[in-house]
Amino acid sequence: MKKILFFIAERGAGTGSMFVQQAIALSRLKKVEFLFISGGTEKEQGLFNDLEKANARNVKISGLEYHNDFQRLVKEFIGIVRKFSPEIVHVQTNWQLAIAIAGKFLGNNKFKIFYTVHGFRNNSVVKSFLFRMVLGFFLWLFVEKLIVCSSYVKKKFSFLSKKIKIIYLGVDDIYFDIEREDDQKINKGVSIFYPAAFRKGKKQELLINTVARLSKKYNDITLYLPGGGENINRCKDLAESLDIADKVKFPGFLYKHELLGLLQNCNLAIIPSVSETFGHCIAEPFVTGKCIVSRSVGIANDVIKSGINGYIFDDDEELYALIDMLLANREKLTQMGDKAFENRNIFKWDVIAAEYEKFIIG
Repeated sequence: MKKILFFIAERGAGTGSMFVQQAIALSRLKKVEFLFISGGTEKEQGLFNDLEKANARNVKISGLEYHNDFQRLVKEFIGIVRKFSPEIVHVQTNWQLAIAIAGKFLGNNKFKIFYTVHGFRNNSVVKSFLFRMVLGFFLWLFVEKLIVCSSYVKKKFSFLSKKIKIIYLGVDDIYFDIEREDDQKINKGVSIFYPAAFRKGKKQELLINTVARLSKKYNDITLYLPGGGENINRCKDLAESLDIADKVKFPGFLYKHELLGLLQNCNLAIIPSVSETFGHCIAEPFVTGKCIVSRSVGIANDVIKSGINGYIFDDDEELYALIDMLLANREKLTQMGDKAFENRNIFKWDVIAAEYEKFIIG
């Protein structure tokens, strides 16, 4: 049986629900033994209890999620390695990678290091290139396998293609609790959904401008932009200046059950982001059976089949033309959403855990 030491801490944020659901699914595997390493904090109350109830073994290293006290963290990590004797240490961040590398050589350990890419400064072309080159060197030198969550990221690290395996991230269990319903609401109006932080590269302005153009032709469209961030007031001002403040809604930060409730009442998801490593903003609408129109980012090319369950667009005019076509032929929204819903299980954590086990065992 393979033994894997698996990190589940996020930088500056502690352990979140995504890592906990992943850990619970992985802990159910029969051919791999896991020990999960977290920091001392959790993003949502009760997550550590969820791990305990699921018998997912978890050990805490206080302060792991923060970038300080490196020497102590390495020392504690080495102590855990000596007790557990893992064959693989799977890290999620560069900080964790540094701890694993130091622990491997200072402790004279023989484990292999796996690394999952969750980001690479991907909203800045220059920073992204420089970051990938520097990170790529360390990954080539010290990492046995590189896990990426989409073919989009694989292309960005193509110089490490021999080390790369694509394994998706999962979608929260609550998104699978809903049943697909006949979407008759499209005859009364179309609601567009895009959840994202209001920051550079997310391009909420593009959607606001597109809705402003479309509203001259269709009076029953509404754009929902949940989230917060530095650019939110600029986007609100833009909607006001275009005289569509009544058609653009800013619900603010929403908890996952609130976000799901809003998504259920929308008909169309549009993702104008410049870059995504995975894109829960794509996966979550996919799981709930929505038609998706997205740039070629994250998992878009992996799951969207243009004209069948959504569309890929490249520029502003192409986006306008696609949405115009869908608003004129609204039955396509339901038909494409149905096709997405049929394949929703690819984002179940148990399915993804089984793929991980197959990859590990060979």
